[in-house]
Amino acid sequence: MQSRESIDCCDDDIEDLFMQTLQILGIEGYSRYSPIISHALDLYMEFSSRYRVKSRMIMAYAVMYAVLRSQGYALTLNAFAGRVGVDVRRLASYYRAMQRVLGLTIPNPALHAYIDELVRWLRYGAKDKGIDTVRLKDEAYRLVDDIMDIMNSKGVNPVGVAAAILYLASDDGKRALSIKDLASISGISMVTIRKRIEELRPFLKVRLTVNKKN
Repeated sequence: MQSRESIDCCDDDIEDLFMQTLQILGIEGYSRYSPIISHALDLYMEFSSRYRVKSRMIMAYAVMYAVLRSQGYALTLNAFAGRVGVDVRRLASYYRAMQRVLGLTIPNPALHAYIDELVRWLRYGAKDKGIDTVRLKDEAYRLVDDIMDIMNSKGVNPVGVAAAILYLASDDGKRALSIKDLASISGISMVTIRKRIEELRPFLKVRLTVNKKN
């Protein structure tokens, strides 16, 4: 059986691939005439006219990833590649080439956006584990407000910070949300998430102490 990325596609299939990608990612409210699809098709045509590639399918995925990031969706390359079923190294290579060739500058979403995205994916298995995602998100937002400036100054990956914040926000004694769960949906390694957790714990302790005094 051929893997997904071993089956390339022609230009006529690109629009269908874009639609399927949005469906896989659970992004709703789109159609063939939506701004996301139109932007992706325009960017694909521009990139394909200026850069020769071995796989038009990987190029199309790189284009869709860039478009979603430009629209404010908080996705990592690892998470995106895992969900669509392609090799992250090849996807990263095409994505970097596209940024270089087309001069694209794509800003990082705010930390709150990464919290939203991770919680959205947690909802798929939250009921089975007894995770209250509404309470979890509210608590995570409160932690973000205290931590964001400090972590931004360190220049670390915001996705790993968001995963660590959700882990700390879920600390209700049951620990239904595991580091493994967060690594799976975020595309960040368990080692990195553990490191971010240990960095954030002191700030969490300070916050709790201040709240008790107040």
